[in-house]
Amino acid sequence: MLQYYCEIPTQYRLLYLLSFLYAHQHEKVIVFVSNCEMANHLVSLCEQLDFNLVGRRKDDIEPLEKTQMLFKGNICKLHGDMEHEKRKTNFLKFDKACEEGVGTLLICTDVASRGLDFKKVNWVLQHDLSSNIKEYVNRIGRTARIATQGNALCFVMPEELEYVKHIEQKYKITLMEKSRYRLFKDFEELFNRNNPSMKYKFRKLVNIEDKDEQQESLHAMRETLTNFMLNEATGLKQSAQTARSSSTRAYAGHAAEMRHVFDLKKLNLTEYARSFGLYK
Repeated sequence: MLQYYCEIPTQYRLLYLLSFLYAHQHEKVIVFVSNCEMANHLVSLCEQLDFNLVGRRKDDIEPLEKTQMLFKGNICKLHGDMEHEKRKTNFLKFDKACEEGVGTLLICTDVASRGLDFKKVNWVLQHDLSSNIKEYVNRIGRTARIATQGNALCFVMPEELEYVKHIEQKYKITLMEKSRYRLFKDFEELFNRNNPSMKYKFRKLVNIEDKDEQQESLHAMRETLTNFMLNEATGLKQSAQTARSSSTRAYAGHAAEMRHVFDLKKLNLTEYARSFGLYK
């Protein structure tokens, strides 16, 4: 198993997550979050966001025949607030996906980190880190099972970088750094292949000092995301607000011995809100 971490500035976490999911939508991916409300929000967002609209300009006159959904709509969730039968249905759907040869996404809480064996998971992404090393091990254990290959990736905010050093020094677990800029490069490459009729290709905005903001594809993704969030019919703004409240409580509830890593007081709360898609 290859284990990575990616330093993501707080306000860009959702944008980098979406770019990663788009680039890996032909694979089997698990995303771990800290609470049920965040799982619900991300699933609702991924099911509604139409990537046909990302970067689309007025001179792209070809009609949009159908929406371009992540994982072609093969998106599941697992968390403790779901009825048992619904959890079972989603488990079986995700588990059997490899047999059908289709990319599938599972967004879940730690209810899926123990006792569930999924076949042929390509990526486990920890969007929200756990202060419990056993949970870290259980989460990444959903991939690379029974002599198969797998990858694990942690999204780490700048305020949490001590986490990488902590698990290496205390538990001898070494995470390799993965460049966040590679995530949007991978997105752009697949996006261009999927949209050959688009006249415009993303470029680097060299007159901007901030390296994240130099990525024109990030601007396009954020504009599309903002439009969906502001559309009341999607219900995304309300689910984002609920997810932010629950995630803030979860962050404040990290184990006392890990407060030097997960300190809510260190976070810029405006940027933290943006990480849920709440820009306005």
